[in-house]
Amino acid sequence: MDKLRMQSSNGIEDNITKIAQLFPDCVTETVDERSGQPKHLIDFEKLKQNLSDSVMSERAERYQFTWPDKSKAILLANSPINATLRPCREDSVDFDNTQNLYIEGDNLDVLKCLKETYLHKVKMIYIDPPYNTGNDFVYEDDFAQSSEEYLANSGQFDEQGNRMFTNAESKELIEKAIAAINKELVVSKLSYVVTRGVQKTELKHDDMKAGSMMVQEEMQHDDLRTDVVSTVKYDLLGKIATNTRLTRKTIAGILSQIKPEKFDMYKMNPEEFIRRVSRLILEQKATIIVDHISYNEIEGSYDSAIFTEEKHTALDKAYQGRKSIVDYVFTDGTAKQSVERKFVEDLDSSTDVAVYAKLPKGFHIPTPVGNYSPDWAIAFKDGAVKHVYFVAETKGSMSTLDLRGIEDGKIACADRLFEQLSGSGIYYHKVTNYDDLMEWVK
Repeated sequence: MDKLRMQSSNGIEDNITKIAQLFPDCVTETVDERSGQPKHLIDFEKLKQNLSDSVMSERAERYQFTWPDKSKAILLANSPINATLRPCREDSVDFDNTQNLYIEGDNLDVLKCLKETYLHKVKMIYIDPPYNTGNDFVYEDDFAQSSEEYLANSGQFDEQGNRMFTNAESKELIEKAIAAINKELVVSKLSYVVTRGVQKTELKHDDMKAGSMMVQEEMQHDDLRTDVVSTVKYDLLGKIATNTRLTRKTIAGILSQIKPEKFDMYKMNPEEFIRRVSRLILEQKATIIVDHISYNEIEGSYDSAIFTEEKHTALDKAYQGRKSIVDYVFTDGTAKQSVERKFVEDLDSSTDVAVYAKLPKGFHIPTPVGNYSPDWAIAFKDGAVKHVYFVAETKGSMSTLDLRGIEDGKIACADRLFEQLSGSGIYYHKVTNYDDLMEWVK
């Protein structure tokens, strides 16, 4: 049942509500002296200004920090009090000699007591704010962040959760990347092929199955003359930032300073432009960061399942190892006498080798230029060689001119990692063949 209101409506509140709908900036708040509750008031100075076509206020305008009852707070701060500070010797430690004071009391009253004694002697005062006292937590006052939270909140992770880096030598990196792009960037134009032909006069089932029902007569290559970026949207900064694990700001600093004719290549072939620019930046990044890289040991280990997670179907290209921890070894390259195939054969025939493993892609070392997976883990017979446990990277050539900057940077980072692990008896090196390996372990 609806109850009857025994009080008429408040005309003042109704009028304030109407004015607030028209001029919301002219309504402010104060505290009702009778109820102690906040209530709305009209700022008549602002209202007059909103209804006038000329400046109404004659007061000088200035920046200021204000709040409700500020004038009352100033009056209260300047008023005298009848109070004093009393020492608590029984709760003190070395009261007569200490230079530290712990004072308990109302903030304003304590400051008034200290005002004359410490006039011109206090440099700074820290006061616990008069809120969030006891169990009444009104405002959030804990803004501490872990390093992971800070990195996430400041946008230093990409969409896949990879850490984005602003290199300590970012100025050097930007300059080197600009020079490399201006010198080496080449982007091919998008092209298409038009093939013309006629259908065979006689068709066989095998022709239909193989999709060779047409006889090719001529083929024409032509460049695409329409700018792809005119219809397709690309996040240029975002894509390159993700590929290089640098911030968008650093990428913008690089692209904004390359030659205009190099940047115009983006319109010709956006995807190739992004791919090639990313690689050039990564190569320059790799040459800079290696001197500053360091690794810290963390908890955790790899399970033996990483050796069986990779699925291989072409067993005809596999090598059946005798000393391998798995039955079949899948080497890189297709030739039977490739660098890795010859290397694994030598490992099997060596009397010094106890067991070896072709390391899977699931085992990797994180580096700022991408994850790096070494090739081999080898355990030699105890007493046969100087270094019993050895991790090897097999390359056909060890010339840094033959290894692109990124790969060379990853290997250099691996060098740094295993250098820090050398105390545990594990050693790492790049080798070209088995003989090269034995020179390092003997």
